[in-house]
Amino acid sequence: MAESSEDKHNSFYIARSEALNAYNLVEQGLAIVFARMLGTEAKFATLIISKIINTRARNEVVQRVIDDRTKKEFRLFTNSLFTEIADVDSIRNQLVHWRVDVMTGDYTLRPADLMSDSDARLHEADIDELVKKCLFLAETIHFFDGFIQNEVPDQTWRDRFSQPLKYPPERDDLLFRSRRVQPIPPETFQEK
Repeated sequence: MAESSEDKHNSFYIARSEALNAYNLVEQGLAIVFARMLGTEAKFATLIISKIINTRARNEVVQRVIDDRTKKEFRLFTNSLFTEIADVDSIRNQLVHWRVDVMTGDYTLRPADLMSDSDARLHEADIDELVKKCLFLAETIHFFDGFIQNEVPDQTWRDRFSQPLKYPPERDDLLFRSRRVQPIPPETFQEK
């Protein structure tokens, strides 16, 4: 049975909402690791992170703090992590600023500039892939933070975080094998 117009509409808008929520998990992870690197409470780091509107500046600040606190030991990893985060930042901007187009009967996002002759489109499958990538990045940040805080004092993790991050990860990558692929519960980050 063919999907109804209402089902397509609901599916698209739910996917868009899920993607924004998954992106928020990446931002939350950045705030948590930023807080721990600064030795402050998460609520203060979140306040700072949320006020930096320019994502490139936010990423540079957080990476600089991480790299300085870890004496740049994991620079290959953090460079690649923030490259991947910049990629999702760009797609997140499309999710927020592009308009919904249903001219072809399928729901897509297009640049909001009506005068643009761009053929750029963001399809629901692209949005679903963004969710997967954001969940992976959020978990990766969580694992890295746990390692840095000596919650996971393991040479295997040290070796992993000494290498660049690749998305999608290879099946033999420790980050692939350790995935939970679900949001990290907020109580995980509560101050003790």
